[in-house]
Amino acid sequence: MRPYVARGGPQALRPLLLLTVLFVWTLAAGWTAIICAQWLTLYAHETGPRLPDGSPYGRDFLQFVYVADAWQTGTLDRLYDRKTQIAALRRLGQPADDYPLILRYNYPPFFAWLPRVLGGLTYRAAYVAWLSLQLGFLLLAVAAWRRELADRPALFWLLVALVVVSPFVPFNLIIGQTGFIGLAALSWACRFLRTGRDLAAGLCIATLLYKPPLGIVIGPLLLLKRRWRVVGGVAVGATGLLLLSLLVSVRALVDYPAAVRAFSQEMATEQYGLYNLQYDLLSFVTVSMDDRLPRCLGRIVRLIPAPHGASGVENGVFHSSCSFASLSLFAALAVITVMALVLAWRDPSRTARPRKNGVTDARLATLVLGTLLLSPYLFFYDTVLLAVAGVYTLRTLPARPAAHAWLVLAFTAVAFVWIGGLTQAPNLLPVRLQLATLAFLSWLWLEAVVAAKDARA
Repeated sequence: MRPYVARGGPQALRPLLLLTVLFVWTLAAGWTAIICAQWLTLYAHETGPRLPDGSPYGRDFLQFVYVADAWQTGTLDRLYDRKTQIAALRRLGQPADDYPLILRYNYPPFFAWLPRVLGGLTYRAAYVAWLSLQLGFLLLAVAAWRRELADRPALFWLLVALVVVSPFVPFNLIIGQTGFIGLAALSWACRFLRTGRDLAAGLCIATLLYKPPLGIVIGPLLLLKRRWRVVGGVAVGATGLLLLSLLVSVRALVDYPAAVRAFSQEMATEQYGLYNLQYDLLSFVTVSMDDRLPRCLGRIVRLIPAPHGASGVENGVFHSSCSFASLSLFAALAVITVMALVLAWRDPSRTARPRKNGVTDARLATLVLGTLLLSPYLFFYDTVLLAVAGVYTLRTLPARPAAHAWLVLAFTAVAFVWIGGLTQAPNLLPVRLQLATLAFLSWLWLEAVVAAKDARA
C-alpha cells in the first residue's frame, strides 16, 4: 500500500494513514460480517419461497422468478400488466397476506432473456443460480480494474480488499439485485473510453439501458463532447437490444414505456419510505427537509396530474406543494453538481487537442459520481458503482498531495458506514441527514478540480 501514500505528505503521517486504512477496513469487515452471518443463517435453513417474517425468499429476486415463470407459462405478452404481476408475484412468493408487496418488474423486455435460465429450477436452486450469475458480473468488473491498475498492483489489491468487505456486496446478493451488471458494464465502458476504443465503449454503454437512469450523465456528455464513434457504438448496441426485445414480445415492448411511467408516478406519490434507501440529490432533500418534494417535482414535469384542477388545491390545502426552501436546495445542489461536471469536462480552449489515450482518469471518476448524484432512481445496492470512481481516483492518487488520500479515505468510510441496506442507515446527528450524499458531492468536486488542472497542464 505504499504507493497509496507516496509523495506529498510528511513522512510521519504515512504510517498513520496506513493505520487509518486498516481501521476503516476492519470496521467495514465487521459490519459486513454481521450482515452476511444473519443472511446465511436464515437462508441456509429456509428453502423458500417464503421466510418466517412473511417476506419472499430473496425479496427483490422474486421478480426474476416471475419472469422465468412467464417464459414457462407463455405469458410474456402480459409481462408489464399490473394485475398479472401482482397475482403472479403473490402466487410464486407466497408472502403473508399483510406483507406490503410493492415489488414491480420494470426492466426492459430484452432483460427477460437473463432470468430465462431460471426456468424449471426450484426456488432456492434458482436463487443460487442467480447469485452465481451476479458474482460472474462482479468478477468481470474486477477484470477491468486489474487491467486499469496493472502497473499499480498494490492499489489494485487495496481496492479489491475494500470492495470485498464493503456492505454493497451482501446488499446486492441478499435480495438478488442487479447492481453488479451495471458495475461490469460501466467498468469496461470507462476503460475503453480512457484507452480511446470508442466503439467498444459505446457497446458497453448500451448495456446500461437495462437501467436507463445510469445514462443520465454519460449520455449528454457524449453528445456535448461530440464523441460520435461512441454514440455510434451505443446506437449499434441499442439496436441489438431492441431486436432482443422484439424476440421476447412485441406487446411487452409496446407496454414498457407506460409501465415505467406508472411506476414513476408511484414513486412520486406513494413513496413507502423508499427515499430512505436512495442516496442521490433528490433523496437527500426529501429525507432531510421535505418528503413532498418528489410529488412536487412530479407536478412540475407533468408526470402526475394535479388533483381537482391545475391548482392542486383541495379544501384550501395544497396537497402537492413542497416548501420553496426544499425546491431551492434541490435546484442549488443540482446546479453545483452540473458545475463540477462542466469544470471537469471543459477543455481549456477550443483549439486544444483531445488526449491521445482518450478520457482522463479524473474525468471518468466525476462521470460515475455525477451519475450517483443526479440519477433519480438508484438504490443502496447501486452505490457499488463507487468502486469504478475508486479505480480512477487510485490511478492518479500517488502523484497527488497526501491530503487527497485522507479525503478519499474519509469519503469511503462515510459510504461504508452511512449507506443503509434493507433498513435506514444509522444517524448519530440531531437531524435526518444523508451524509453519504454529501461525501459523493465532495468527492466529485475533488476530482473535478484535479481534472481541470490536468486539462490545463
